[in-house]
This record gives sequence, C-alpha cells and structure tokens, in this order.
Amino acid sequence: MFKFIVLFIALFVILVNGAPAEKGVSPAFTTCTKACQTNYHLNPVCGTDGQSYPNEDTLRCYNRCGQTVQVASKGFCKKHLPPSQRE
Repeated sequence: MFKFIVLFIALFVILVNGAPAEKGVSPAFTTCTKACQTNYHLNPVCGTDGQSYPNEDTLRCYNRCGQTVQVASKGFCKKHLPPSQRE
C-alpha cells in the first residue's frame, strides 16, 4: 500500500510539473492555478493541447485561469505513456 501511495504522489507531481502552467506563462496564471481547489484523484485525461492532466478537475482549473483546453480523451496522452503502452 505504501508503494502505491508513493507511486501516486510521484506520478501526480510529474503530471502537474509537465502541465502548461509551468512553461513560460504569466505569473498571474500560475497564481490562479495554484489557488484552484482541485481533488487529488488520479483519473488522467488528455487535453486538446497534448498535455496529460491528473483529472478533469485540474483541466477545468486551467480553463478558469484563461487557458482554452478540452478533454481529447480519457487516460494519459500517448506521448506520456511508456513506449510499450503506446499504440
């Protein structure tokens, strides 16, 4: 169980750090996304921007903060999957 929790936290951190808010956007956008009240359930979605989000709640947060992105598909974007799991 402990390994699962550590894996979940590590994956969540990787997803959040890989999300667009950390890539050269305004400080106001970063402040806005940090203030969002999102849940920590890992139910990943792939956005129309090609980024994986931990869940739809996080994606909606980005939209409230000025980004325009929709859910392209459920699950991680293919580029974020290990090569053995890509189709």
